[in-house]
This record gives sequence, structure tokens and C-alpha cells, in this order.
Amino acid sequence: IAAFAVLISHSYPLSGSFDWVHDHLNISLGTIAVEVFFFISGLLVTQSILTRQNSVEFFVARALRILPALWVMGFFVTFVVGSIITTLSFSNYISSSITHSYVFKVWVIIFGFNHPLPEVFVHNPYAAVVNGSLWSITYECRMYIVLLGLWIISANAPNFVFKILKPLHITRDNFVQISTIALAIIGFVYVMVAHVSFEENGPVTQLFAQLLFFFFLGGSCTVLKNYIPLNRTLFWGSVLLLLGSAFDKELFFYTYQFVLPFCLLYLAYVPAGFVRNYNKIGDYSYGTYLYAFPIQQAVAHLIPQVSAVNMMCLAGAATLICAIISWHWVEKPAIASRKFWVGKFHRPQRTNTLRP
Repeated sequence: IAAFAVLISHSYPLSGSFDWVHDHLNISLGTIAVEVFFFISGLLVTQSILTRQNSVEFFVARALRILPALWVMGFFVTFVVGSIITTLSFSNYISSSITHSYVFKVWVIIFGFNHPLPEVFVHNPYAAVVNGSLWSITYECRMYIVLLGLWIISANAPNFVFKILKPLHITRDNFVQISTIALAIIGFVYVMVAHVSFEENGPVTQLFAQLLFFFFLGGSCTVLKNYIPLNRTLFWGSVLLLLGSAFDKELFFYTYQFVLPFCLLYLAYVPAGFVRNYNKIGDYSYGTYLYAFPIQQAVAHLIPQVSAVNMMCLAGAATLICAIISWHWVEKPAIASRKFWVGKFHRPQRTNTLRP
């Protein structure tokens, strides 16, 4: 749902249409969806590092989940979509340094991504942007690095470091957990201060802080899972509170920071039965996120003045097909190869006694 929410949200600017959600809430549906991604990712990835207790396994698992599908998408968009749509000849397009830079940027996504392809989508309403969704993957990878760094410190820092931290009740066993909660608090405080000071035109650091907050809020929910009551009354009360706050932009901003994550936790862990059957089909969320933007741009290129609704339908169907192929042919096999690659890269390391 969150992945398709991004597609829906992007359909407005990519078709040159008015985004009524952003106008009403002062935040787009796509932004909310990205923050949902970061909350869920923080929840699961923190659980992963605390359970695996091994930096190599953690790194390999994250790399296999993110990179193979990203690289295949980059190849497809560059050499299939781009080569068809560009106004350059095929030889000039392939030999262009801009094309080479695009491929390189996709491969090293950690350093950031905002790169065009030569003469591709240049006349679209949202001109020259090939895949505007990839920026968030850069930020997510940086969150992984922060979390992995916390684990490495906890596992390898000299004992005297934790002797110094002992008065704060910080030990080697709880360093990651306490640091996760601390980062969530720091991110939240910065977001609140920045929102009051800078409003919607704040610096890039405000965006990083917002994503840092949601990621480590998810991690904090893993750490504090035994203290979070998930019951129906609280859930429906939270839903009503969230809907009620939507009538005021400022009230909504402050409300959904905590109410939305709680609703996500409830939906993730409480409902059971037939609603869970979709898990048997496959996880098409990442593929949807990867392919939606360039497919939407292709629709805007092929059908000038396409409406936002028609873009949602046409691009949504094509994106779902690509996501299905990506999951069954790329993502799932890559995840299944984890043990093989861990065996290739694993080296004996100092272990820890951290427990989730």
C-alpha cells in the first residue's frame, strides 16, 4: 500500500496535475509513505542486527535485499527505456559520458542519486528526471551504516569505554538499544525545532532528521516491544485521532509523528487469518518502488497531457508486472543466496551478548 501510495502521489506532478493531498495536509502522500518505509525498515533491520549479532551477516543481508534489484532496474531503465526514448542515436546515447555516469551512480547509490540520462524525458511536465524515487534508498543505506556502526562499537570498543559509561547504565550489552532510542529522540527534537524555525523550506538536514527519527523510532519499537500495548481500543482511538487531525495542517503534522507508527504496529502484528494470505504471493513493494517513477515518466512521454488518474492506472499496471518479475526472478533468488555469500565473506570476529 505504501509503495503504491508513492506512485499515486507522484502521478500528480509527473502529469502536471494539482496535488490536492499536499495542498490540504502540507505533506504529500508520497512523503508519508516514505516515512512509513523508514519506520518499518528500522523496526525490522534493528531486529535483524540484534538477532544475527554478526556484522558480516547483517551487511550481506542488507546488500542482497537492496542492490541486485536496484542494479537490474538501473540496467533496464538505462539500456531499454532510455535508449528507446532518447532523441539521440543509439551509438551516441550509449557512448555518452552522462549515460555512463548514470549507471555508475546507480551502482554506488550510497553517495546520492540525482542524475539524468541524455535527452530522456526532457519535454515531460517533470522534465529530465529519470527516477526521482532513488534518493530515499541513499538515505536508507546511510541509516544501515549508522546502525551497523553502533553494533561494531558495542562489539569491539575497549572495556574502558564502557567503564566510563557505567554511571549512565550503558553497558556493552545494551549500547545498541540505548543508542537507538537516543537517536530517535534526537531526530524528533530536531524535527520539531526545525519545523517551527524553518517550516516547509528547511534545510536538507531537516529531511535527514525526519527520516532518522522514523527509522530509529522503528528500532526503538523493537527494543521496547514488551512495553507497547497493541489493543483494539487504542488502535481505533488512534485512527480517529489521526483522521480528526487531518482538518488542520499543523495538528496533523504533530499527531501523525507517533499515531501513524502505532497504527502500523497494530496492523503488522494483530490482525490474523485470511488477511495474511497475501504474504504467500510475494513481496512486490520494493519492485514497485524501484520501477514506478521511470514507468510514470514513460507514460507522460508517450501520452502527452495524460491525466493523473489515467497515469495511476496505466503506470500502476505496468509497475506491478515489473515488480512481480523483480521479486520472483531477482529479489527472492538474491535473498536465498545469503548463506552462500556469508560463507564467502565471513571472518571470525568478536561476538557480543546483545539480546533483543
